[in-house]
Amino acid sequence: MLSQHPAVKETLVIDRVNPEGEKQLVAYLVANLQDDALQALHAKQVSLWQALHDKSYQDSPSHADPTFNIIGWDSAYTGLPLPDDEMQECVETTVDKILSLNPQHVLEIGCGTGLLMYRIVSHCVDYVGTELSEIALQQLEDSKRFLKIKGLEHTTLLTKPADDFDGFEAQAFDTLIINSVVQYFPSIDYFLTVLKGALTVVKPGGTIFIGDVRSLPLLKAYHASVQVYKAVDFVTRAKLAARIHERELQEQELIIAPVFFVALKHAFPQISRVKIEPKRGLIRNEMTRFRYDVIFCTPRGPQNKFCTPRGPQNKFCTPRGPQNKFCTPRGPQNKFFTQIWNNNDLYFIQSGNAIISEQGFEISNLRLFLEDRLHDYMIPTAFIRLERFPLTPSGKVDLRALPKPDQTRPLLETGYIAPQNELEQSLALIWQNALGLKQIGIEDNLFI
Repeated sequence: MLSQHPAVKETLVIDRVNPEGEKQLVAYLVANLQDDALQALHAKQVSLWQALHDKSYQDSPSHADPTFNIIGWDSAYTGLPLPDDEMQECVETTVDKILSLNPQHVLEIGCGTGLLMYRIVSHCVDYVGTELSEIALQQLEDSKRFLKIKGLEHTTLLTKPADDFDGFEAQAFDTLIINSVVQYFPSIDYFLTVLKGALTVVKPGGTIFIGDVRSLPLLKAYHASVQVYKAVDFVTRAKLAARIHERELQEQELIIAPVFFVALKHAFPQISRVKIEPKRGLIRNEMTRFRYDVIFCTPRGPQNKFCTPRGPQNKFCTPRGPQNKFCTPRGPQNKFFTQIWNNNDLYFIQSGNAIISEQGFEISNLRLFLEDRLHDYMIPTAFIRLERFPLTPSGKVDLRALPKPDQTRPLLETGYIAPQNELEQSLALIWQNALGLKQIGIEDNLFI
């Protein structure tokens, strides 16, 4: 019956035993989103990120140094703001990489509080920054009136989503920066849309710097590291493993394997070379351990140490290759590339569980749909959305790989505090739908 719902592409309903030992019907679903519905989903999720960032910037206290406003940069381990010295190193190493590209005409997508802009603008002819948050841009505009930084008065700041390139002339920039932004994109398709737009506004010989990308091959290690840090001494190995797996399933951000970017060179002729580097730094934290930077070079290479016509002689950017299964001169002739490009295979891309419900795919809609057609005892008590069904080598659904439902509010340090107003109720409902929980309080931290 569920398969008759227009928003459902595939479905499987099975009996499972819940933690209380009771049998329950669980429905596993693959969404059937048309292009317009998918675009609406992307727009809603981008809008939600905008609201969350607006609130963060609005609550930002006054800074003695407005060029070093690190609001929103919190540690996954402690939940507290990252220490100044860690953020200082992160910013400086990123700026050094960008300046090595000899940027003159710069477009930064997602300029935030200006951490990069303030340090790069004096080296450029012109600098354009776009940002979703009008509050952040207003703070940057205000700073232009009193900060004495060369070139700052000539910067252009625009309120735009990442995929909006309207108003920019073709080949207007030699350097395009997308730093610590990709993880907030709603899907890999959205990223590809942004990349296509970026390639139209970058000059021949220009570069696209994509910084602070979360690494999919290191995702399990990342969550293991965080949960081991947070674990109490008496936690069992089984409970710790379950917690790590649960956090993986609850992952909300876009996470990409480095090899995906290498493969893009074979899909976009505008990309001549690709360089991938881990985040540099002497301080070991979640950025230097689990993230990396990507530099795309357009044909005719920029004249810099990364992408000069004859160099660099490294495994990512050598003129002839590399000669390996991912980057042979004729494109990767192997099963991995086919999976990456045609199937968005989860070995290479994890789009995360959307932090909003898909239009027409809310759990409440599915329940109402079934209530009109089935007896109560035939209606599943849990609904779990999957990107695709896990399969056995023989092509059958791997039942053991299906995630177990958990619709109860986890045991948290804080007691349950119900949403008090319309905004809080809306946000709680969004997260309940996204995480498949029946109850979420306004003080709940579900990612500890």
